[in-house]
Amino acid sequence: MPEHPIRVLVIGADHSSLCLGDGFDVRLEPTAETGRAVLADESTRIDCVVTHHGRVDCLEALEMLREGNPDVPCIVTLEPADRSIAADAIERGATDYYIANGSSSLLATRIRTAVGHPPRRTLERRNRRLETLVDNLPGIVYRCRNEPGWPMERIEGECEQITGYPAGAFERGDVSLGDDVVHPEDRERTWETVQDTLDAREPYEVTYRITTADGSTRWVWERGRGIYDDGDLAALEGFIADITERTEGERKRRRNQRRFEAVFDDPKTIVALLDLDGTLLQANQAAMAYVDEDRSAVVGEPFWETSWWTENVADKVEQWVERAAAGEYVGYETNLDPTNGENERISGTIRPVTNEDGEPTSLIASARNITDQRDRNRRLEQTRDQLAVLNQVVRHDLRNHMQVVRGQGRLLADHVDGDADQHLEAVLLAAEEAIDLTTTARELTATMSEDETELKRVLVHQTVTSVVESARSRYAGAEITVYGLGSDVAIEANEMFESVLHNLVQNAIIHNDSDRPKVEVSIDRRNDSVLVSVADDGPGISDRQKREVFGRGKKGLESPGTGVGLYLVRTLVEGYGGDVWIEDNEPRGSVFVVRLPIDEESVTSHSTERVD
Repeated sequence: MPEHPIRVLVIGADHSSLCLGDGFDVRLEPTAETGRAVLADESTRIDCVVTHHGRVDCLEALEMLREGNPDVPCIVTLEPADRSIAADAIERGATDYYIANGSSSLLATRIRTAVGHPPRRTLERRNRRLETLVDNLPGIVYRCRNEPGWPMERIEGECEQITGYPAGAFERGDVSLGDDVVHPEDRERTWETVQDTLDAREPYEVTYRITTADGSTRWVWERGRGIYDDGDLAALEGFIADITERTEGERKRRRNQRRFEAVFDDPKTIVALLDLDGTLLQANQAAMAYVDEDRSAVVGEPFWETSWWTENVADKVEQWVERAAAGEYVGYETNLDPTNGENERISGTIRPVTNEDGEPTSLIASARNITDQRDRNRRLEQTRDQLAVLNQVVRHDLRNHMQVVRGQGRLLADHVDGDADQHLEAVLLAAEEAIDLTTTARELTATMSEDETELKRVLVHQTVTSVVESARSRYAGAEITVYGLGSDVAIEANEMFESVLHNLVQNAIIHNDSDRPKVEVSIDRRNDSVLVSVADDGPGISDRQKREVFGRGKKGLESPGTGVGLYLVRTLVEGYGGDVWIEDNEPRGSVFVVRLPIDEESVTSHSTERVD
């Protein structure tokens, strides 16, 4: 230790922040330029230099001071938040570093130690400190040549953890950073970025993807600089950090942001962003179209107190917000209070936006205008009421009258003969068809009046048996054969499935021009479907009629019927999730085929909760 006071040149600090105590002669300079001028003055002796990072850039100051004074000890003072700079400082020539902690006694000790050791031992100590830093850095420290592939001279740190390759593989040349590790799509860009920065003699920073030893892709950030020898580029030295988690998180955040913006800008969706206490933070243009106010008049107000809501709905809105803020996904359907005087109805949700821990941080309220749907439902209700009245008239009044006609006609059967007998038979047949028509009208009305058909498990063979037995008793002159009754399969349907088969069997008989109509009903299982076919030997149906016969009011054949029977067949079959079509029979006639999905298990019903 020298007997004279240690002369310390302090750059970027003042007396209020630096008190070294006795034995020190301190000179303060504000910048690295003025400090270098002091060191260049041969009449002034300086034993140690201290730079204070934050007030000056210590890394730039080190490079400037070391150019003409390589042997003067230099200590870098850092704030705790700048600890990561220590490694770069040591690498660029700092003798030691000091983390400011409010007391200068440790710094005084560091200065005395630095001044009291020869340069060689200072270098050894600096190397040991650098090795300690490297071992504790979350990344890779390297020195390589600036050649294609960047051949490594030395590589340390978390090399294998990040790349999957051991450090020795790089140093031996078995693995090339540029050719084997940098992602193929990023190689050219990364090389050009580094070369452009080196041309400007500046440190480089670049972010790119790497392909690890197991084939996975990771994101890294690299910072480095050129090392020059007599002005010539000798090597590159730098640091590589794994930023995969941060990069993926940022990409996910941007992706979610784009999705939110797409929803927020949807002209058909009302969207509002709320704070957890219900304060309106933002509302999109679609929402603002329902109020006669500027956005500034509603932003910052409690959501339930804004002019979207009527007074009797505001309390409910406040409750919905409270439930959503507690983490609940709240659905609602209610009326707005728009400025145009129309009674608009919306359906939407208020749902929480959560952080990584699942805790709500804000709320999103969104809704769609369902006014047209509401009006359609009202018109449908009116139509259903009208159908109910019509159904009552058809089922009760008309059916009763036709049953009277049929009954009286049968009483006349013993009192007529000759031509009159044929006329009476025509009357009775018309009465029977009219009564059948009332049954079809009742079933069609029931189908059209239901919001959602409640389906249950129906055994196909039982329904076919019931329909065939009924047809045999009613149409004694027809020959009806059944195949496949041993196929014990079930479908999802209801009691009106019997009407489907009844209409098909009845049509096969009454539209048949044979003296003794022949009808074959078959049940055939095909994988996960069942086919019920009704074949006849009648006149057949043209291809054009096959496409039209199931339409509402289409008769399909030249007959006095209304055509609603086959329309009912198609409506019911599609409601069961199946389809129906017509094929040609051989040698003549038609085959009506109904295909329905097989129900392997009992039907399970589902319901949706609505909040109004």
